Amino acid sequence: MVAAITASVAVLALQGCAIAPKGVGDYNLNKMPNWLQSHNEPLKSAPPIEFKQTKWWQAVHDPILSELIDQALKDNASLRAADARTRAAMAQIGVLHADELPQVGTHLDLNKQKLSKNYYVPPPFSGVSMEQGVATLNLGWNIDLWGRQAKAIEAVEGQVKAAEAERAMVALKLSTDIAKVYVQIRWVGAYIDQLQAIKALNEQMVNLQKTRLDLGLDNGNGLDRANDALAQTELLLNQAEGQKARYIAATESLVGDTAVVEKAVAALPKTLPDPILNYSPEQPIALSLLARRPDLVGQRFMVQSAAAEVDTTRLAALPNINLNGYIGNQSIGWSKLTEPDSRVSLLGGVVDFPIFDGGKVKFATAEKKAKFDELKAQYEGSITSAAQQVISEVILLKQLNEEIQSQEARTASLENLTKRARQRRELGIDSSMPAIEAELALRTQQTRLLQTKLQALGNQVDLVEALGGGYENKDVLTELSSANTQTKQ
Repeated sequence: MVAAITASVAVLALQGCAIAPKGVGDYNLNKMPNWLQSHNEPLKSAPPIEFKQTKWWQAVHDPILSELIDQALKDNASLRAADARTRAAMAQIGVLHADELPQVGTHLDLNKQKLSKNYYVPPPFSGVSMEQGVATLNLGWNIDLWGRQAKAIEAVEGQVKAAEAERAMVALKLSTDIAKVYVQIRWVGAYIDQLQAIKALNEQMVNLQKTRLDLGLDNGNGLDRANDALAQTELLLNQAEGQKARYIAATESLVGDTAVVEKAVAALPKTLPDPILNYSPEQPIALSLLARRPDLVGQRFMVQSAAAEVDTTRLAALPNINLNGYIGNQSIGWSKLTEPDSRVSLLGGVVDFPIFDGGKVKFATAEKKAKFDELKAQYEGSITSAAQQVISEVILLKQLNEEIQSQEARTASLENLTKRARQRRELGIDSSMPAIEAELALRTQQTRLLQTKLQALGNQVDLVEALGGGYENKDVLTELSSANTQTKQ
């Protein structure tokens, strides 16, 4: 019997190989856009940006920021959902692995049946009640000669890795969202301090203009301008307090623990935090970006999973071999079920081969290949978008750094002017008005500098996210290393 099955399978396999659709062939997932290669050409001597750990925020050395992010990651609903999807995919792998192994089961069937006297059952059994019993040990084994089951497992393994990358992306997005609102809270505290100082100066100017009006030194226009400036500052203060409340509420929503946020906010200094990421615009966007972006890694594994699904589908054109058998007892009459003469056994094999299926396997494979092509194109588009995002953030970083330098230079000049105006007032050379005006100009410039530094901090957080935040997938890093070695050879 085994020889017959083997011979039949050999013949059918040759026929199947001739008609089975083709797979996706070789495909390159390591290609960066040509324009990006030219962009990096002058920068090859510079080391690419690297995070020293996956928890990027620990490198910032800000304990309050670390506490907020760590608390958020403890029990986040989106992370729990991603974990559940990963576990479901891993369980599916277990099911597929189980299908590769021989299956053993028992079957017990006991029934009592009243037979019709006027049906197809002839005498002496027609019209009588009959007891039937079956007790067997069943064996089955689906032999995966062509690797179809292995390809199905490979497809699900890709989905597991993609789910793990998705979880990393959720964690990265959550951590950077918290960092963004954290720097906004720090900024609004410093901004409110500046506005309160400006309000005090506006009040001084209002009192000074009232005195000038009473002395007949002004027609009232100066007082109106001073009152208008005070009213505008009070409006900005109200808006800033509202912004602060919204930022705190957003942080509570992200962190999920009001008490932790309240404690953190109470401990915050009213200054901007240190730089989130020290990144030089001269550093290139290396190929390892493909292993450091969780979204790119996830898409990459989905492409590989789709390729395996193509093979799983096309291999349905080849013969499918199942070995099966059983051993046990069968009898009419329960009392005879255990007698030696009731013993039965079976050992056999089944070969299924779709000689003509109307093109079902062909079209199903074409559908899977189209899905593969779609996912691969989306992945390549995401590489381009990711690289453009990094370049855009790097350009903005350089622009903001230059703007900060210019504004710091102007701030230093205004500080000198304010210092001299105060000295002239103390010496009685000038009245209080020039000193107040100089300090108002300085405070206004300092708020502009605060705003620009806030933009720079937000840009740094965006760059952390664009670079993957320290996430690294070792499987992809190995592939990239192999691809680089082959390219050099």
